[in-house]
Amino acid sequence: MQFADLGSKVMRGLYLDKSEAEWFIGQVRSGDINDLQFVSMLAAMETRNTIRGISTEECSDLIRALRTPIEIDMNVLCNSGTGRDRVKTINISTPAAVVIASAGVRVLKNGSRKLTGYTGSRDVIEALGLSNDLEINDVLKEVRMVGIGYYDFSKLIPIKARSGLASPLNLIGPLCNPVRLSYKILGCTDERYARKIEPILEKICPNYIISCNPNVDEISPVEPTLILEKREGVKREYLFNPRECGFHLNDYSPILHPGNIGEMSPMILGALRGESSIARDTIALNAAAGIYLAGKSNSIQDAYDLSRFLMESGKSWYILNKWRNFQRANE
Repeated sequence: MQFADLGSKVMRGLYLDKSEAEWFIGQVRSGDINDLQFVSMLAAMETRNTIRGISTEECSDLIRALRTPIEIDMNVLCNSGTGRDRVKTINISTPAAVVIASAGVRVLKNGSRKLTGYTGSRDVIEALGLSNDLEINDVLKEVRMVGIGYYDFSKLIPIKARSGLASPLNLIGPLCNPVRLSYKILGCTDERYARKIEPILEKICPNYIISCNPNVDEISPVEPTLILEKREGVKREYLFNPRECGFHLNDYSPILHPGNIGEMSPMILGALRGESSIARDTIALNAAAGIYLAGKSNSIQDAYDLSRFLMESGKSWYILNKWRNFQRANE
């Protein structure tokens, strides 16, 4: 197999099969495909996708190829947002991951530095006093022993060069994780994207929730959010109204990002300590989706009450400190 052959195939409007996707990613990781070849292939694939549409099979094969070859014997959840939200709030998904882990759900969060907002998951992990650059074997030890770990997306694709143009990575990046997931929470702001991504997500993960709100890439505490769900083999689609959990907000002002991570960190840390705030309740609401999806509760509403309890009782704060201490002991 040669790179030129794959490039020619894509430029003819054809899609890569499973073996070709695996070969391409393998050559990228080995360094046998250079930066220019990589971004050229992505540009060719995006042009083909624009003209012909995406292939759910090719996207699914690329996501599987990006996984590490490590097989795991535990159920793992990842929660993430796609960014590109109109309202720039504090980071929600990273502290929500800690709350989910405190409910007894193993979490392997995949993320990156900021792309469209003020802070990304990698930035927040660092602000919480945690390492954001661990190798996969060390991260899996954390997931097994603590219940949570973080793996940076940049490690899945070692080439840092990007063209600045849209590429297939914009579509599949939020779905990528270094291991096979049992549960995926994905927040987005574009319903067209949600409809496009759901068939791909269905091929790679048995249980998922896609939340879609035009203003924020998570479940909104202000207005109804569209939920596309598959849980225990059953697919559902519905509007989730935050008033069902007691929210009566008129706008997002209590959770707007203050503009820098130094000012945001106290809001997140206070929430994880259980201090009363809209930030705490919004994090609890989004953690509730993961707790419900993993079968720890029968509804998002019930899971929200559990999330609040975990935060107010100190269990979420305990998990965060356990995570920090585990990393320090294993440096």
